[in-house]
Amino acid sequence: MGDKDMRDLQQQGSELVRQVSQAVSKIDFEGTAHSLGQAARGVARQLGLMGPAPSPYIVCDRSTGAVVRMVTGVLLLSTLVPALGIPAIVLLALGRAVLSIVFGLVSIVLAIGAVMLICQGVQRRRMTKALSRAAAALGERQMVTLTDLATLTSTPVERLRPLVRGAIERGLIPRGHLDTPLGTETLYLTDAPWEADCAARDASLRQAAERASWEQTLSTEAHEVMDACSAFVSRVHAAVPRLGEGQVYLLLDGVATKVSNLSDFVARHPEVAPQLRHAVTYYLPTATQLVDAYVEIEGRASSPQSEATKAELRQAFTQFDAALSKLSEELIRQQAWDLEGDLKVMSTMLAQDGLTEDGGIRA
Repeated sequence: MGDKDMRDLQQQGSELVRQVSQAVSKIDFEGTAHSLGQAARGVARQLGLMGPAPSPYIVCDRSTGAVVRMVTGVLLLSTLVPALGIPAIVLLALGRAVLSIVFGLVSIVLAIGAVMLICQGVQRRRMTKALSRAAAALGERQMVTLTDLATLTSTPVERLRPLVRGAIERGLIPRGHLDTPLGTETLYLTDAPWEADCAARDASLRQAAERASWEQTLSTEAHEVMDACSAFVSRVHAAVPRLGEGQVYLLLDGVATKVSNLSDFVARHPEVAPQLRHAVTYYLPTATQLVDAYVEIEGRASSPQSEATKAELRQAFTQFDAALSKLSEELIRQQAWDLEGDLKVMSTMLAQDGLTEDGGIRA
């Protein structure tokens, strides 16, 4: 074979490679699998293999699309790839390098496509299984935290998260949202609870900003009183659960409620903070120490001395509770007096201006 014939053969081989490459690039593995999946789902419906999902918000079938992808990939690997790969090796052994390259390239492209189909099938199979378990567990629920969903579906959170996102992107959860508006990663199956939580988050942020701005206007004494009240309430709430729901538990819980209400009153009427500062900054830390002492004694073995000490502490708690009630009543009474004075002043001014029922408007 002369040089001219060899060049012609190489040109023909190059042109053949180009045409084969173009043809292979036009192979739509995704479309083929989708078409096969549609046909398989049609047969499944006729055979009654697809039933409605327990959750009306999740599109759930028997993963026929995933199976089709895996089967198609396996068939490509087991039939077409060897059918083209073996001739490539034979042609290479016979010295037909150009044709061997052509068959080899086609075989490689088909192998890559087959592996992609198998991987997609495995991923969709996992997604379908997770969605089926989720649909069965959720029923009519419209939202669930991702942690709870992981428990319900027996799927680790790190594996479940991409599956849920993929299901939302593919339209299997048509109105789904995976979001953390209130700080906890949550799957919302419909728009309503997601929009409600987003609105609650926005409202909370606004309230926090308004509270921060408002607290800047409070006096140092008001801050001191409110901080002391908050520290006491937090300490009591942390301690009393260890006492059980008995008489002391109810008594201390009531004391904490009154202290919390006192803090709210100071927030609304910061002008009373100076007269409360001494009582709050002294009695609340002392009461906290007594609560801690009672909890510690309660955890020890009972003895006549410990029972006597606890009786004294209970008496102190009762006195403190009564003192808080008296203090609250005095504050309310003082506020009533202030309001009464304001009302008298306003009534006098209205009469002077002739705006009462027994007089006209003064010129």
